[in-house]
Amino acid sequence: MVVYTLSMSVNSTERTMLLLAAVFIPLASLSGFFGLWFHSRVQARYNAISSSMSVLLVGLGKLGLVWMGFTVVAFAAANIVQVLISVALSLRFYKRQKGPPLSHWRFSPAFARMLLAESWLLFLGSIFGLIYLKIDVMMLRWLAGPAEVGRYAVAATLSEAAYFVPAALVASVFPKLIETAKADQDLFNRQFQALFDVLWLAGLGMIATMFLVGGPLIRFLFGVDYGPSVPILMVHVLSAPFLFMRIAFTRWTIIGGGATFFVLTEGLGALTNVAFNLLLIPHYGSLGAAFATLLSYATATYLTLAIPRRTRPIFIMMSRSAFMPWRTPKDFFDYARRSAHA
Repeated sequence: MVVYTLSMSVNSTERTMLLLAAVFIPLASLSGFFGLWFHSRVQARYNAISSSMSVLLVGLGKLGLVWMGFTVVAFAAANIVQVLISVALSLRFYKRQKGPPLSHWRFSPAFARMLLAESWLLFLGSIFGLIYLKIDVMMLRWLAGPAEVGRYAVAATLSEAAYFVPAALVASVFPKLIETAKADQDLFNRQFQALFDVLWLAGLGMIATMFLVGGPLIRFLFGVDYGPSVPILMVHVLSAPFLFMRIAFTRWTIIGGGATFFVLTEGLGALTNVAFNLLLIPHYGSLGAAFATLLSYATATYLTLAIPRRTRPIFIMMSRSAFMPWRTPKDFFDYARRSAHA
């Protein structure tokens, strides 16, 4: 981030915001550590409380910044305050749940090497995932201008508003899925099918909600000047079911040792997103970027899984969820209830 900021020709406001983003990254990583510790003990509610409280407090502060007329840099700085609050609350819950004292933490070079050997493919795939999740904003900036970025950002923000729901859902049941995979593969497959069912239905619910209230919501929150963001939202939100199921597929690659497929599909998603953006943005602007997002998610998350024999069962599971959405995911709800009780 720092190298990019210092090497690109950007104005002082953009430079300051990029440097603030660079500060944000390690702080967010620290907050994520405590979240993973809670998830490993099936106590995701503590992480959810910390995140929600920090968002609420800083959100109120941002309303004050709006009222007092602060510049956009102040809002970027507020994000750092938000993650600091989240870290502080997470640490408090960590101590209350009798986590190992911080003074007992030790760095293990041998364990670090083992983790890196197992996870470097996932790390590489995550970089590809970030590229095809956010490259559209950067390409819009350079191919169409800041105004198109603003229209697209409004639509993408609303479309992505509910993405925390599937992430929290999958993270909550992930430790139990690992145990089931070791003990009973047939039960694991049934539970994963039910998980795909729930995520697909949640994605359809997201689409229906945005089609009903997205337009009025944009005009209410941002004003009539952002009316062009409405059709962008209607296209962008169509990718929600694919993204929701993508979150579950990522966990499958970890459980089943399929990191190679994770990297390949993420890399293909990044490549197709860049290609579609180059093709569509010059002609359709931010609406073309929304179509590029939809096509890249459908390709990387769903269509490509039909090709390798190893991922074909996942493709079939996703197809059942997509083409038979009326199937009742009772197994999943029973499983989630048992996990929560445990």
